[in-house]
Amino acid sequence: SVFPIEALTSLTLHTMFLVYPSTLTAVSLGNSSSLTAYALPLVALSAVLLNHSILIIGGYLGGTSPTTWALARLDPGESQVSLWGTGRLPCTVSGYHCTAAAVLEAFENSVLVGVNLESPNPNYGAAVARVFPLGSGVSGSMTLVSKGLLSAPTLSAMSADPCSAVGFLSLNQPTDTASTVYKFYITPQLLVFGKLDLRVYAALALIHDFFMDVTGRTLWGSYPSEDSVEVLRFVLFDVRSISPTWADTRGGTKITVTGNGFANFSSSAIQCLFGTLVDSSPEVINATTLVCTTPAGGAQSCTGVPLEIAVGGEPTLNFVPLVQRASATILAVQPRRGHHSTPQKITLVGQGFSSTPYVRCKFYTAAPAPRWIPP
Repeated sequence: SVFPIEALTSLTLHTMFLVYPSTLTAVSLGNSSSLTAYALPLVALSAVLLNHSILIIGGYLGGTSPTTWALARLDPGESQVSLWGTGRLPCTVSGYHCTAAAVLEAFENSVLVGVNLESPNPNYGAAVARVFPLGSGVSGSMTLVSKGLLSAPTLSAMSADPCSAVGFLSLNQPTDTASTVYKFYITPQLLVFGKLDLRVYAALALIHDFFMDVTGRTLWGSYPSEDSVEVLRFVLFDVRSISPTWADTRGGTKITVTGNGFANFSSSAIQCLFGTLVDSSPEVINATTLVCTTPAGGAQSCTGVPLEIAVGGEPTLNFVPLVQRASATILAVQPRRGHHSTPQKITLVGQGFSSTPYVRCKFYTAAPAPRWIPP
């Protein structure tokens, strides 16, 4: 028997769609269940619901092997699945042409399409395209994910984070024993900025599907093992840089953290981790910036301690160091006096000074209030 490759439920239409390679079955979830069968104008590989109502199906045109990518759609109330998308989006990347729309993912009013590529050499590759089925516009953009492969890859899963506009694509090769996960920006343009070879973590992790917990800032990847289904957990946020990179051990230093995927949900509070110290109420500016306040304490060292971000108790492991030092002790000032309108250099004598661009001198300009001394 042929099992469905996709099972999607539309709560708006109270319908479950079962997508097979050549047919589509719509199952009514109302009081009187009914089945409606549709013939597909393509060989289906994946499907996704856009706006909970429009069914977009990806695959390739008929034949024994993928040669021309294609998209089809079923709108509410329509009696047939119409071919849509083939040839409308320029699909040539560095001499490659698109052979199949392998995986789909909805993002806002668009569809992300994981595309198989092939060149005349022959070499193989993969790319991500973004198309806009709604309205009159069908324009889109494309970014190359991988190229120069000696065998045709399998694009097995894709997911998109609405908070950070970042996508994840899993690519498998016949000669590999584990997937490669690509991380890419969706806006303002498609751009790959991360790659993770899962052989480092699990030798047999061939990702079959992704499930995203947006509020928990977690992406789950499932893969089959010999006698069970196992999962890998990915965090949807990371730390790229911090400023300043030095902080006072007395606490209170504001640290601006630049990264990706920052979002604060009441069910999964975000935290800043300074070694064993925690700031439980950072200020989330946007998806790429938040501000942490250093707690008092912390060990002094030349190399510093990593500043990591945690959501729901799951921390990053980016190892961006923060050096914590106690403020210097001033023992003497030379000269001790000067004219208020004349700039002059002041020499401070003491201990604990550090060479860092973040050190500052503070001059208190307010004079002490006069007081009477009794005779």
